[in-house]
Amino acid sequence: MKQKTETLFRDILGSSPTIKVLEFFIEGRGLDYTITDVATATNTGRTVTYKIFERLTKKGVIKKTRQIGTAKLFTLSVDKEISKDLCKIFDNLIGVGVRD
Repeated sequence: MKQKTETLFRDILGSSPTIKVLEFFIEGRGLDYTITDVATATNTGRTVTYKIFERLTKKGVIKKTRQIGTAKLFTLSVDKEISKDLCKIFDNLIGVGVRD
């Protein structure tokens, strides 16, 4: 899933690597991804992506789902209130973008 150059979500919240990673997980909610998948799709360096994953995991925004060999897979923690709120913001912004 390659990221678009600019979205309403990033236009409003900024295009920091963390926002790009959040947007990627929100768009792909229900699916799980490796750090490499996310780093490639968001055009973010692996070192930065590892730091973002560490922070988002500690905050409960994403969670590890499984491990295949040495690859760890993560998904959006849709059961957590913070993730639900982020999804609502994203969905509302997308709705506004469609109407405009």
